[in-house]
Amino acid sequence: MPSVSAKQEHFMAAVAHNKEFAKKVGVPQKVGKEFNAADQDVMSHHDHKNEREHHKKMYEHHMKMADSHHASMLKKMKPEERKAADKSYKDDRAADHKSKAEYHNYEHSNM
Repeated sequence: MPSVSAKQEHFMAAVAHNKEFAKKVGVPQKVGKEFNAADQDVMSHHDHKNEREHHKKMYEHHMKMADSHHASMLKKMKPEERKAADKSYKDDRAADHKSKAEYHNYEHSNM
């Protein structure tokens, strides 16, 4: 039986993969594994376009969080340290965008 909510899905996955947690919450690990297997079957039938869209949104969210963290770290640095740190960060972001573009091209060429 697949999970009826994302919360239940995460809970059952935790039960399935963590013996101590299963014991703590009083759910047999076998039950968690059955739910997890059913959830995996359902996921294998999902539209890959939706999955790619989800990954894209998560990537954008993580990049926004990284930018925010970087900005707060720059505020704490001395002025002479900021320039080098900012250049390094921008170089890393450029490399990340390049690898993302390469992956995107690879992904679409193999469909």
